[in-house]
Parts: sequence; structure tokens; C-alpha cells
Amino acid sequence: MTTLPWGRPLTCADLDAMPDDGHKNLPAAPMLAVEVLSDSTHGIDLLLKRERLQRAGCPAYWVIDPKMPGLTVMELRGDTYHDVVTVTGNKEFRATAPYAVPVVPIDLVTRSS
Repeated sequence: MTTLPWGRPLTCADLDAMPDDGHKNLPAAPMLAVEVLSDSTHGIDLLLKRERLQRAGCPAYWVIDPKMPGLTVMELRGDTYHDVVTVTGNKEFRATAPYAVPVVPIDLVTRSS
């Protein structure tokens, strides 16, 4: 398992591993869920997964749209996600929660040589 610089373990898991009823593979909701949209699951990603993450109490949900390219950042306030920001192309987003990290959408989908 990889440990992040601030001491938290990095876990990559499919949403199906997230606890819904306490009987899944992850012991708790993740601090951050990142979803990459695809044509075949676009509706599921934006509706069903969002609702499931809200219900589980995941504080931050980021959605990457590789076609745009863009990043939409949502934070849980109470029991509902609220859009914080959407950035596109080469515009930088400097996240502060749940982790301090800069993100540039085009860098997420561009292959470096």
C-alpha cells in the first residue's frame, strides 16, 4: 500500500468496494472519490454514484471529463454535494480539501512523451 506524504494510506478502489451497508471491502467512505466519465456509464457516474457517495458520507467527489477536458469538484455539506468549482483545459485548480494538491485537467488526460 502506498502512503501519501501526509501519512494517510492511498487506496484505489472501485465504487462497488465502498460500504453501503457495512459489509463491503472498505471499512469507511473514502475522503475523496474521483470518477472519470465514460460514454457508457455517464449517467451512472453523475447520478447513482454521486448519490451513493453522498449517502456513505464521502466528503469530496471529483468528476473528470476527459472529453472536455474538465474537473468538477463537489463537497459534502450536510448530506448533499454542492459544486465548488469546475475548471477546464489548462486552468489550474488548487485543492485545499480533503488534500492540498494542484490539478490541471488537461494534464490528467494528456500523455507525456
